[in-house]
Amino acid sequence: MNLDNKEDIIKQISNLYQKILLREPDKQGLDYFFAKIVNENFSLEELQSHLLNSPEGKGWQKKREEFEINYFERKIFSQHGEDGILDFIFSVIDTTNKFLFEVGCDDGRQCNTRYFLENGWKGILIDNFSYKRNFPWIDPVSKPKKISQKSQEPSIPSTISPFLKKETVTMENINKILAKYSVPPKIDLLSIDIDYNTFWIWKAIEVCTPRVVIIEYNSSISISESKVVKYLPEAEYDWTNYFGASLLAFVKLGKEKGYSLVGCDSAGSNAFFISDDEIKKNKIKTKSIEELYRTPQFGDVLDGVMKGWPISNKIMDEY
Repeated sequence: MNLDNKEDIIKQISNLYQKILLREPDKQGLDYFFAKIVNENFSLEELQSHLLNSPEGKGWQKKREEFEINYFERKIFSQHGEDGILDFIFSVIDTTNKFLFEVGCDDGRQCNTRYFLENGWKGILIDNFSYKRNFPWIDPVSKPKKISQKSQEPSIPSTISPFLKKETVTMENINKILAKYSVPPKIDLLSIDIDYNTFWIWKAIEVCTPRVVIIEYNSSISISESKVVKYLPEAEYDWTNYFGASLLAFVKLGKEKGYSLVGCDSAGSNAFFISDDEIKKNKIKTKSIEELYRTPQFGDVLDGVMKGWPISNKIMDEY
């Protein structure tokens, strides 16, 4: 570390805060440790030890050891606290190729993977954009083309638009889509949230093995029920609780594919799975579905309790 380079010192302090406390240093802490490093020859090793042994550091460590993902929730670009949870998971298992694949990204402004793309990752974001028929920056056949800055919709970040691809995903074509965009056979992160057929798309994936999967589950269904919607390639969400699959169904599917559930976000929206190889390698503590399930924190309210989206008269299938 160059003590004459102020920016380098600040960067090193920030890196240690991020590594140990998963946050940026507050101004008071940054100023304090900057002065100690410059004026008292306080080393980075001493700073690391100080952070690890601080009350906050010890608290983080305990939560890390227990793998309590909800403690790490943080919303940056995600809908709920998914950014923080995923950041925590990769702080434990580390990254490999920093490649991600997201199905159901909306327009990319708010999604499960933007935070990582904004921080040096690569990947492919898929959506059919059925709600916006005339995005000028979307090529209908998803082939690269030059677009003038004036024609590009200003609300879409330029850092995200290169990764966006327009596709309608089905069980029949998902593996072809993965091949079409040269998605590596092994990637760090897979995210799926297309409401109706989410379960079936994960089930159909064969040519790509992610280390981590974040997937929307139907939290309005009891954890004792293994339920899934009937597969219909053209089906779209009807704003009832007839969508996707129950958490238990996803746990069963995950087991078939070699994954274990490690938690759900506090909103009862997304479930997080890690490959069993990574679970074993990193000695991650796993828990029961009863401990990890989270109830819906959205939709209809009955007797003061949120119950999720309106109840459908359609019957889900057993899985």
